[in-house]
Amino acid sequence: MKQLFLFVLSAGLLAACNNTGSSAANDIKDSVDSITNLKKESVDNAAEQAKDTMQKNADSLKKMIDSTAKKASDSLHKSK
Repeated sequence: MKQLFLFVLSAGLLAACNNTGSSAANDIKDSVDSITNLKKESVDNAAEQAKDTMQKNADSLKKMIDSTAKKASDSLHKSK
């Protein structure tokens, strides 16, 4: 009877440990996936902000160049 009890107890412990390990592995995988997704979103957001900033700077520079060219052109026409 003691051997049967020990066998059932051992089988129960092994089954419990096996399920817990699997769950822990899934939890770790989920955590790693979550961190990976957060990093990817962070990089994507930074890239998008950099792109927007560069576009604004390019637009501002283009306006300054156009304004300077117009002033130079107007100045040349006035001097004639």
